[in-house]
Amino acid sequence: MPRSRTRLRALALPLCVAAPIGVAIVLNTAVRPRIAERLGGTRITHHTTFKSADGWWEFGAGVRAAHPAATGFLELSDGAIVMIGVAVAAIVCAALLASDRRTRSEKRARARSDTSDRAPRRE
Repeated sequence: MPRSRTRLRALALPLCVAAPIGVAIVLNTAVRPRIAERLGGTRITHHTTFKSADGWWEFGAGVRAAHPAATGFLELSDGAIVMIGVAVAAIVCAALLASDRRTRSEKRARARSDTSDRAPRRE
């Protein structure tokens, strides 16, 4: 395997974890508050422990009727959004590892068939 491809392969696993969780964090800190502000939502915060809190937005019936998809997305808790990111990361990592395993087993099978084709000749 070329050296540059090996480096990219080594970065694949950390990236498949960091990217979905990073997207979830950006959604919770930048995107969702701006959308909620434009729709006139009320932030609800629930303190889960003395160190952490979970939050979501609530909207009136008129706003919910006018924007059902946006309000449904905003009414999910911040923790639920992050857990979706973790689930996506787990699925992507599992697919990546399964792909690597399949590729390795195919290479081994090809190597076995190549060596069996080169059996010594008896004269």
